[in-house]
Amino acid sequence: MFLVASALLGHWQASQTTGGAVIQEGAAAVVAPLVSTLSVVGRGLRDASAALPRASRLAAENQRLRSEIERMRSRDSALAEATLERERLRALLGLRSATPGRSIAARVMGRRLSGWPQAIIIDKGRSDGIRPRQAVVSAAGLVGRIYSVSAHSARAAPLTDRGSAAGALIERSRDTGILYGDGDGCELRYLPLEAEVRPGDVVVSSGLGGIFPKGIVIGAVIGVTRDDTASMKCARVRLRVNLSRLEEVLVLGR
Repeated sequence: MFLVASALLGHWQASQTTGGAVIQEGAAAVVAPLVSTLSVVGRGLRDASAALPRASRLAAENQRLRSEIERMRSRDSALAEATLERERLRALLGLRSATPGRSIAARVMGRRLSGWPQAIIIDKGRSDGIRPRQAVVSAAGLVGRIYSVSAHSARAAPLTDRGSAAGALIERSRDTGILYGDGDGCELRYLPLEAEVRPGDVVVSSGLGGIFPKGIVIGAVIGVTRDDTASMKCARVRLRVNLSRLEEVLVLGR
């Protein structure tokens, strides 16, 4: 359009006589704004073309910075996870040093906490010295016992399993009973009627039965009732160990 307007203007200038000066001036007045506008558009296009490489560089730098931020976030997350794992292992090693006899540290590979039987699956087995009926503990407290072993893995029945039973006592009053799993939690049964037990009391293993050593924390009483015959007390117990978040355990030697 710029070339067409220029050509028209040149033609009018060349073809007009002195007597047509008014017409020439009129044509110039009409075309001049168009030429000016096209000139401005041309400059804008040149400026936009010059800005494209700069915008591309900015986009690339922005992407690089985003990638760097994500990398730093991933590194921070990994460091936080490593710190938490180190703290858990330190607590487990402390328990190991306080526990007499040989013990084996293992990682939890999987868990089945619904249905029957329930299971905590660990990454150590027969080749590592794991045997059925060994007690399994964590830094938080008693977990359960080993019931199935293969060459390189094993399954432990948690205290909440319906087939689980363990001798236990009220730490404060020293009243003893038997802790049974019911699939959802645990109940301490066969406490004498005169037993001094109340919500908040700490429950520990009694050492009776030959599987679980004495004095390992099990959990806390959250409720007290009488059995069906009203001749004994029962205590509902919340485990200290969070089975759904268990990651490392210690298998106690026998």
